Amino acid sequence: MSGTNIIRVVASALVLSTLSFAAGVAGDLSLTDPPNYGTRVVVRIPPPISANAQHAAPLISTSAAEAAQPVIRHIAVRAERPRPAITRIALVKPHRQAMAEGQKPDLDRAPKLEEA
Repeated sequence: MSGTNIIRVVASALVLSTLSFAAGVAGDLSLTDPPNYGTRVVVRIPPPISANAQHAAPLISTSAAEAAQPVIRHIAVRAERPRPAITRIALVKPHRQAMAEGQKPDLDRAPKLEEA
């Protein structure tokens, strides 16, 4: 019973969404042309530059750029700090006997007594 209700709800939602979309498209298509329809706009590229506008300096020619002497700048280099030496110590595994002396016996790993 509830399965048919879910199908009805989904179907009605789909139908309402489709009707809403169709109404929106019909409304957009029924609009008249926008108010600026038919007006002519002329754009000049590049736009005119006023006489008092700031201008960039002219670029140097290729021959002048080749003839120019390169500027050498000295950069201060920091001296590296001495780093402490790293000593590595080899870890040696202790023997099982030495390890077992200070620990409690593990009853799960202990030998089982055979039942007679």
